[in-house]
Amino acid sequence: QISCQPTRVVSPASRSSTCCTVCNAVLWVTELPSAPGPGMPTMPLMRLGLLWVVVPWHVSSMSFPDGAARTECRGRYFWIWLDKAFVGQSRWHYGVYTESGQYIEVTRQLASQCGFMTGTDLRGNPQIRISFLACSVLNTFDQDFSLQLRVEVTGAVGPSVPYDMTISCPLGAPWSPREIVCEETYMEVSVRRAVPGIAREVLNEDWIAAWPVAQGALNQVWQIVFHFQNGSLLSMPATQAHSLGYGVNTTATRVLFRTPYGTAQSEIASVEGLEVEVARATVFYKQAWMILMVDTAVACPVNSPVVNATSLSWVTPRILPSLVLWPEQYQDEVQMGLDGHVIDVGTVARNGYTFLTDSRLIHIMVPIGAPGGLLQSALVDNRYGTRYSIHLLLDRHWQGDESDRTRHRSYRPICTPFSPQTPQIID
Repeated sequence: QISCQPTRVVSPASRSSTCCTVCNAVLWVTELPSAPGPGMPTMPLMRLGLLWVVVPWHVSSMSFPDGAARTECRGRYFWIWLDKAFVGQSRWHYGVYTESGQYIEVTRQLASQCGFMTGTDLRGNPQIRISFLACSVLNTFDQDFSLQLRVEVTGAVGPSVPYDMTISCPLGAPWSPREIVCEETYMEVSVRRAVPGIAREVLNEDWIAAWPVAQGALNQVWQIVFHFQNGSLLSMPATQAHSLGYGVNTTATRVLFRTPYGTAQSEIASVEGLEVEVARATVFYKQAWMILMVDTAVACPVNSPVVNATSLSWVTPRILPSLVLWPEQYQDEVQMGLDGHVIDVGTVARNGYTFLTDSRLIHIMVPIGAPGGLLQSALVDNRYGTRYSIHLLLDRHWQGDESDRTRHRSYRPICTPFSPQTPQIID
């Protein structure tokens, strides 16, 4: 029972431009007819809908002052930075507008389900990172993306001041058939749903296990089958998965699955002695004459970096078995990056990093204080010391068999513990 006075209900079809404050919401998933592309079967798209119970508010928005905010399109993301001097000691939060003009505040749970990430850059400026496939992004055929964002800043006294911005980004590099992102708070996989020409048929063990479930499922309902290491299965409709915090969606050409870390349906596997979080999921749709099954398994290294007095190191497995069907045919290209940008071997050498790969592992080693990070002085309990921070990226492309072409990116911010130092006085 939802109550909020005074209230009015904005329907999904409403195009009202009235600004609203959300009180509560009811979740639904609608299925929209989609025109098939080349080699693609006709089927409905999933659209995540939220029925918002709202109260009107009448605060007009403003534009950010010059230098208070900046944006960039980078690596399948909208990046937004706020100047910390502009925000100061004020509290702030943000939200997005839906296509119908409704404002949705981004909460912590919604962020990991919908593809939003909030943090700070190395200098302490608030930073927002939003996936191109996030909720409320206007997606034009998976090639162009735009977003309407509102940031509200609340000082010690007075009302909140809202600032609106619109960001548009082109895709950039073409999509890989499968793309996986290991974010700080969630894992995301999107898989191309075009149907290729007839080739040799190979079913992995997850598909074989999910097939009887798909055969017995309801028609015209998107469903998910979770697979576990003990061989058990858990099947649920997309609506139930949404209620558990998962993001499941389809776009013009792709099927999307997004999961927070540490859910009941994910498991920790040991690969080369390192921890990897795995969520093995198959998304499927059934019609009377067809079953479409998409392997949306996702795996992300979660082992902690190792820090000593002079350096930090981040080691990950070279091959993630739950994502690779033909390890004997595995070929990859691995690059490291900073702040979401891939860097070349020359920059790696100039900055003094060590970046090595062998048949089992990928090693990244960064000297404390190296360029690309930030070394900061601090006083803790009247003791002088330093902390070093760096935001690393591991970007890899691999190919197993002819159909397995994957791009896998891991974002890893690292901050060393406080390290006491002896102050040096220079006369």
